[in-house]
Amino acid sequence: MIESAAKHHLLDARADYYQVFADVDGDDLEWWRAARDYAQWVYPQVNEAWEKAEYNIPAIEEAARRGLIRDGIDIEGERPMSIRANRLVALELARCDASTATAVIVQAGLAMQSINSLGSEEQKKKYLGPMARMEIRGAFALTEPDHGSDSVALETTAKRDGDDWVINGE
Repeated sequence: MIESAAKHHLLDARADYYQVFADVDGDDLEWWRAARDYAQWVYPQVNEAWEKAEYNIPAIEEAARRGLIRDGIDIEGERPMSIRANRLVALELARCDASTATAVIVQAGLAMQSINSLGSEEQKKKYLGPMARMEIRGAFALTEPDHGSDSVALETTAKRDGDDWVINGE
């Protein structure tokens, strides 16, 4: 409840115009608090990274150390995160800096969720934990010159050739 969040000095109830936190408590509130603490930590760095056009890898690694790169995926040995908690984390990171939020969301929501939704059990065990810890960085290719971001029409292929990958396309 708003009173619960305000009692924890996390949110001024007068500022919650849309009642986002009206029924948030327990673990969901704790995840939001972790995201808010991280946002306060990363905030002083965002303008410098933007001005330098740099991807602030150490900052995203810190998000991982704090357990924030999860997208609600159940990962063995990791504290559970509900979908609602994940959305509160995304909300708080975006409130701080859209670039930081995007980096976390692409790692967890696009790269990790693709494996979680479509990967084998072996792939999930091999990749999801290390990706949540940023030991492995994910990527998501979406744009091609002839198709924009129409993911269904993409033509680029990647095929294994021994220990290497051969990528054809743009």
